[in-house]
Amino acid sequence: MSEESQPLVEAPSPAAAEAEGPAPAAKGKKKDKGEDDDDEDHDDGDMTDEQKEAMIKTREAWPLERKCVYALCVGLTNGRVIWSGDATTDFLFFLEQSHVILSIFRSHRRHPMRMWQRIAFLYCTMCLAFTSSVYIANNFVQSTNMYSDGWYYGAVIVSAIIAVLYQMLLVHIAICPCFRRDASMSYFTDNGRDKKKKWYVMFSGRALLWVFVGISSGILALGIDMISAALIESVMVTWLVTQVTSWVTGVGTSIPTFYFTWVTQKDVYDGKEEDTNLFPIGLGPKYPDWKFTSGTKFLDPKKDKEKISALVAELEQA
Repeated sequence: MSEESQPLVEAPSPAAAEAEGPAPAAKGKKKDKGEDDDDEDHDDGDMTDEQKEAMIKTREAWPLERKCVYALCVGLTNGRVIWSGDATTDFLFFLEQSHVILSIFRSHRRHPMRMWQRIAFLYCTMCLAFTSSVYIANNFVQSTNMYSDGWYYGAVIVSAIIAVLYQMLLVHIAICPCFRRDASMSYFTDNGRDKKKKWYVMFSGRALLWVFVGISSGILALGIDMISAALIESVMVTWLVTQVTSWVTGVGTSIPTFYFTWVTQKDVYDGKEEDTNLFPIGLGPKYPDWKFTSGTKFLDPKKDKEKISALVAELEQA
């Protein structure tokens, strides 16, 4: 398997899943063909009280690192936005995971979205912005000084908004569990246990992303066909202004989305409500510890095991 095809976070192994199973299967009972062994590892809303209690006891016995890693991966996969309890800190962390530029350099190493996906999203938005810049330059090139024309900047802003909407569409694809290799197992539990079905879901997500890459490449080709040598400088300046405007606008448009979600999740974080989709059964909102989340942001799970272990030891002593 190539390095590119490997996710940053490895999906739970069947062995680990079986170890955590909340209730053993009846002796001598054979699983149906295609039934997945690892679905017992996940928080199923149809569990009985006995199964839930067994799962809580099992997870209480987990070491601290496993608790933090599991809760972190589940939260990042399912759209958790409250981590520290401080709105400003959580918003900055949210931006680092979701912004088209910041996420390439600042996203958590355990985030299920892989780097090639983030670069593909950036490529798609840049293609759209380039062609719109060519269109704008073609329409304002006759102006005496198009950079002092208010309509020019109005067109740039509209182009930036379109780019942001396109980006939001791509992000929506990215946050859907079916477009992640190690997607939330609760999604698979709700949609059957057939391993082939899981494979089809993951493949369709990748295929759809490449469809958008193809469409964006076509848009880029259209822009290149429309450009002339006399417009190159104007197009490049307009392209740069459009891109920067869309990136800044992306920050602004994420504020209301984040705030509404953060306020909604705050009740769960404070223990007033329960949401096992964001906060796994037996772990709750206190996991992962914010020091673990922030301290492991740039630590590779495989290469930096010693640093991670040292951080966990520090948290255990605190």
